Amino acid sequence: MLEKCAKMWNGYRIFGVDGSMAALPSGESLASYFGTKGKGPAARISILYDYDVLNDIVTHALIEPKKKGGRALAMAHIKACAALGCAGRKLLVFDRGYASFKMVGELEGQGLYFLMRVRR
Repeated sequence: MLEKCAKMWNGYRIFGVDGSMAALPSGESLASYFGTKGKGPAARISILYDYDVLNDIVTHALIEPKKKGGRALAMAHIKACAALGCAGRKLLVFDRGYASFKMVGELEGQGLYFLMRVRR
């Protein structure tokens, strides 16, 4: 099904990785599992999407306790992206805060292309 609506850019499937924090409904069980931010429970969310300008498809999504870092969730997205059986080369786009030697090694090890926004 993914192939039927796949648009590409210069032979690349473009994937974006993005994360955020999400406020959750009040509750002790949610607070103890996910953690809190401010006065209430909060979770870290992260998605791998087939770049919204081209296909607007969420390919892989995670909701985890807030103590899990964005890079750890991105590593799971990298593995999920590598496992996708889709045509074309895969290019993952990351915002600031994701770049690390470990992540670059994982991307290269999986044969994925990447673009990361960094300060310098």
